[in-house]
Amino acid sequence: WDVAIFGWSPKGQIDHISVGRAHVFRLPRPVFQRHPNRLLTISKVLFLRGRNYLRKAWIISLGQVIPGPSSEILRPIGEARSVLAPAVAAFEPDLIHAQDFSAMPVALDAQKALVAAGKKKPTLIYDAHEFLPGQANIKRAIRRSLVAMERRAINRFDSIITVSAMIAEMLKSNHGLKELPTVVQNDPVLMAARKHPSDIRTDLGLAPDVPLMVYSGGIAPQRGIMVAVESLPFLPNHHLAIMAPGENAYLRTLISTGEKLGVSSRIHVLPFVSNA
Repeated sequence: WDVAIFGWSPKGQIDHISVGRAHVFRLPRPVFQRHPNRLLTISKVLFLRGRNYLRKAWIISLGQVIPGPSSEILRPIGEARSVLAPAVAAFEPDLIHAQDFSAMPVALDAQKALVAAGKKKPTLIYDAHEFLPGQANIKRAIRRSLVAMERRAINRFDSIITVSAMIAEMLKSNHGLKELPTVVQNDPVLMAARKHPSDIRTDLGLAPDVPLMVYSGGIAPQRGIMVAVESLPFLPNHHLAIMAPGENAYLRTLISTGEKLGVSSRIHVLPFVSNA
């Protein structure tokens, strides 16, 4: 396969990077797109930013109880459709892999554009990372619109994959799917495993009989790591190892909370190790 990945650029122009055998196309968001007239560019940026502030204000206030227009609530997905879908169609793929729910409309638009142009209709795969109705960290107004979007789109995909048997069953039941989604677990490939030169206890200097809790993954409030930190005063012998991809504001909050609770000496932060 010739693999292309399409996503957003952090800058105001298209850039290209490679990941393994895949070529990554990163395109600028509409807010970064420039007009030859500088005044028009500034006006456009201010308008889009103001509109986004209003959108967020609605979502966290009245939008929690009163349904709003999905086109406005899901504006970031609409922007992806307008910019990324034409780029995907220009690649003329045989197969489009929609990575998570936000990519569903992009994949469908790209397929529609290819069919309209008389090109081969690509196969569509929806890769469901989450069970959307259960995502408590997503604001209610957004979650409501996302669930409706997923329900409208999911049966137009040729195949659905997800990360666990339970989510597969819930997707089938919630959306009335004819077939159970295929489970593809997000695990390292065991055939490529290499023995690591160390282990967590050795790195931390902890004896085998010291109770150790380990969290590995992204650092965010919805991950429940604060519960583990706040439990340490009630678990006087336990240590907590947090394996993180890097420092962020929430990790600093976790460390600060540990200091206030007098347990910071039992909280350890370690970097990720390679998949192998």
